[in-house]
Amino acid sequence: VLMQVAATPRAHAAATNPPVSTLSASRQFVIYANDRLLPSALCVYAEHVKHEWLRRLNVPDDWRDPILIVVRAREPSQTNAPPVSMVVFQTDKHLKYQIYCLAPPQIDEAKLLATIIEALCSEWANRQQPTVRGQGYALPPMPVWLVQGMAASIQERPDALLAITQRSVVAGRPPHATDLLKARSFPSDPMEQRVFQANAWMLMESLLGLPDG
Repeated sequence: VLMQVAATPRAHAAATNPPVSTLSASRQFVIYANDRLLPSALCVYAEHVKHEWLRRLNVPDDWRDPILIVVRAREPSQTNAPPVSMVVFQTDKHLKYQIYCLAPPQIDEAKLLATIIEALCSEWANRQQPTVRGQGYALPPMPVWLVQGMAASIQERPDALLAITQRSVVAGRPPHATDLLKARSFPSDPMEQRVFQANAWMLMESLLGLPDG
C-alpha cells in the first residue's frame, strides 16, 4: 500500500511547484519532491527497507553519511535516462549519496529498493574511510549479487524465486556461485534479470543462515 502511494505522482504535483523535503525518522534519509505527500511516503518506505537491511545483517544503525532521494519530472532531453539512478558526492566532511527518480513513468519499486540497498551497503562499507578536501575519493562498486540478493530477500517472494531457480536447474542451467560473484552488472534482459536475482537471493539466504554469514 505504501509504494502504491509513493509510486504514482499526484495530479496537483506540477513540476513548477516548489520542492518539498522530509527528513526520515533515523535522519539518514532526506526526500525531495514536488508532491507534498510523496516525501513522507518515501521516508517511511526507505526506513522500512533500512530496518529490514539492519535486521538481516544484525548491525547497529551507526550511519555517518546521508542518503537523499530526489523525485524529478522527466525532461524531454531525458527520454532514455534510467528511471532510478544514484550518484555519490564528496562533501567537505564525508560523502553524500543521492538517488534520482524520474517520473513519468511511476517510480519502479524494484529499482528503487535495489538502489536504496546499494546506497546503504556502500555507506556502511565506506563510513570509516577518511575523505580529504581537494582529493577525490574513488568509491568501490558494490557487488551486484549482494545488492540484488538483499533486495530480493527484503521483497520476500520466496515461492516465486524458488520456482525460478528450480526451472533453471531442470533446464540444465544450474546456478554457479562463481558466476554470481564475478558479475559486474545486472543483466539487461528481463528474464535473465529474474534468474540472476533468484540465484542471488538463494546465495544471500544461504550466507545469512550461517553462524557468521
